[in-house]
This record gives sequence, structure tokens and C-alpha cells, in this order.
Amino acid sequence: MDTLPADEVSATEVLEELERVVGLLGEVDWRGVDGEALGHVVVGLSATKAVLVAAELGACHAFDRSGYWRSVGARAPHAFVRRRRRMRDAEAKRQFARARKSEDMRHVLAALAKGRLTLDHFDVFSHACSSGREELFSRDEAILVAQSLRLSYKDFRQMMAYWIQRADEAIGRDGPGDRREGRRVHCSPSIDGTMMLDGQLDGLAGSEFKNELERLTDIEFRSDWQAATERLGRQPRIDELDRTPAQRRADALVEMARRSAGTRMPGEPAVRDLTLRMDYATFVAEVAAMGGTRDVTYPTARCSESTDGVILAPSEILDPDVALRVRRIVFDSDGQVLDYGRGRRLFEGAQRAAILERDLECQDPWCETDAGFCDVDHITEWEDGGPTDLLNGQARCPGCNRLKHQRKRQRRVHAMEFPDTA
Repeated sequence: MDTLPADEVSATEVLEELERVVGLLGEVDWRGVDGEALGHVVVGLSATKAVLVAAELGACHAFDRSGYWRSVGARAPHAFVRRRRRMRDAEAKRQFARARKSEDMRHVLAALAKGRLTLDHFDVFSHACSSGREELFSRDEAILVAQSLRLSYKDFRQMMAYWIQRADEAIGRDGPGDRREGRRVHCSPSIDGTMMLDGQLDGLAGSEFKNELERLTDIEFRSDWQAATERLGRQPRIDELDRTPAQRRADALVEMARRSAGTRMPGEPAVRDLTLRMDYATFVAEVAAMGGTRDVTYPTARCSESTDGVILAPSEILDPDVALRVRRIVFDSDGQVLDYGRGRRLFEGAQRAAILERDLECQDPWCETDAGFCDVDHITEWEDGGPTDLLNGQARCPGCNRLKHQRKRQRRVHAMEFPDTA
């Protein structure tokens, strides 16, 4: 990353100029700017914020090494900033911890300084560059940063989760059994009479828990939506629902406990509805390893995860005990599983499951809703001659699906009223 010599620019002068320019932004009347220009401004400000974060990290690291904070009686550099800025102690500590870590991630910091990454990206990279993985991260950092610039944040996190899994395998630490040993849950009453929950689950158990919690939360959401629709006489806005998303999750968690308490056969295990995904090459390699084959080569690009994106070790998915309790899908690189033709209108059963497994999330470019909350919609509509087959089906969340059909009805109305302009 290019820097200016100290004799060419005064840091104080740069900061004063920055404060002047930022002050001008505060005087802009955004209401007078058209939507397209506002879009450029919002994206540009986000990139500029990343540049400022990179500068802050560099300044904090230099301030830490200067030792000036000792001369004024501060016990640590974060204590100096915390007092001057009246910050939370935890936030001030986090700021300097990031600054110290940035020295080990030069490519990440350079991309952040150009506004091409966000602080969330930095934190994920920081987690990867820890716990004994530092040497491997240094080797792969440039490649990982280059890949991250081409991916959505969700896909970036998945890429890094797989890299961490492979790095841990290479250094021989933190296998599935080790992660499961770290499971814990605390449930204790607070002084005001509420119940406080805190816990940690391994990837497989956590995915199973999250899957059921989100299913029940969706039921609570549909209940709120129906009640608000009846109350208002129209489709409600999200802020007009009776409960917040966090409140619905809390009620869904209580519902899980009530359903468990209400089972007829106490102690009888519930039916588990969880799907795990694995590509064929990884499946073959893991089966060979289970059979005692030495020096098994796993594919560099692998798929070994639950449908909600939790990365799992191949050994977890093929564990005999797990195989008896959950559904497992092994697919080839094409993902072409079923083709029902035009014999039926609705995507159902295994065909519907195959499309959701393939797409993983809503296919609207502006949405990332998990496939578990999606319907399967025709790309070319049924009434327009579209077949009900794998190639013409796509995952769409209910909101995007409704919006798509609302826009289609509006276009048809417009065509009837203005046939020459349709």
C-alpha cells in the first residue's frame, strides 16, 4: 500500500481537510437528489467508509507502537482513546486488536484501503488468520483476497469456512469431535425475572436446531401476517406486524419446548428433518478413507455442508449414526436430477427438493433468503407454455414471488390500456 513521506504531508493537515469535506456532506439536502444519483452516493460512501477504517487501523497500530499513551499515564492505547472519545471499553479494545492484526494481513488491508472490502470481510479474514493457521493464511492470503472481490458476502463466508476446514485438517487440529466437545448451553434467571440464554453447538447439531427454529419462526410470521391483513384490510408492511423478528424467534423457541413436552411417548426421539449436501468426488474420497485407504486426496473445491450453509467435515456427513437420522444428498457436478416435463403444474416431492437443493437461496438477484423458506416457481410461466421441469424451476421466496406476479399483472393491465406502447 502506497504511503506519503512524512515531510510531504502533515497528518494533522490531512485530518483537518477530511473534517472539512465530511462537514460539507452534512450540509447536503439528499431529498433533492434523484434516485440513481443517490444509489451512487450510498455505494460510494460505503466504499469511502472502508478507506477510513483502513486509515484508522494504520493510525491505531502506529499509535500503539509509539508508546505515547504511556507518557500521559494511560495503561494501554485503547484506554487513551476510550477516555478521549467516551467509548465502550470493549469497542476500544476491539479497535486496537484489529489494528495489531492488520500487520499480519497486508493484502486484506490494502483491499480495505481501496474501498473494495468491508470491515466484516476484515473480521472474517482475521478469524481465519489465527489459532495456528497464520502460516497457511500468509501463503494463501493474496489468492483469498482476489477471490473475495468476485463473490457476494454470503459466498465469501462460505469460501472462508471451507478454507478454515482444510487448513485445520492440514495442521491436525479441531476436528468434528473437538468442536462437539465445545458444546454448551446456559439458561439462568436474571434479576428482573427474565430468563437469559447463551450457548454454542457444533455445526451439525447447530444446523439441525436452526432449521427447526426457523421453520417454527416462519409459522409465527405467517400467523402475524394473516392477523395484520385481517386487521388492516390490505397487505401489511413488516413494521405493522404484531411482533418483531426477535420476538417471533423467542416464541418459536418456547413452542419447541411445548411440543417436546406434549409428545405422547416421553423419551422417544423426534423425526429429524435435515438435509446434508456433498459432491460426488468428496463422497468417494471419504468412503475410501473410511475403508482404510491411505493418502486419500480430497478435491480442492468441495461441497460438504447442510442446506443452510453450515460447513461440515465429510466424516460428519458420512458418520453411520448420522446417516440413520438425517437425509443425505450426493449430487454430480451438473446437478440434473429430475425432469417431469409438462405432465404436472406444481413442483412437488423429490423434484421440488432437488431444485431447492440446487439453488440454495432465492434466485432474485437482490435477495439471499435461504431455500428452506422459498417456493419453487416457473421461470417461464406455466400459462405461457413453460414446463414443470428442473431447468424451468427456480427457488423464489414468497415476497419476491408475490412481487414478480404483481409486476406481471401491472404489465398486462398497461398493455390492455396502452396497446401501442406495450
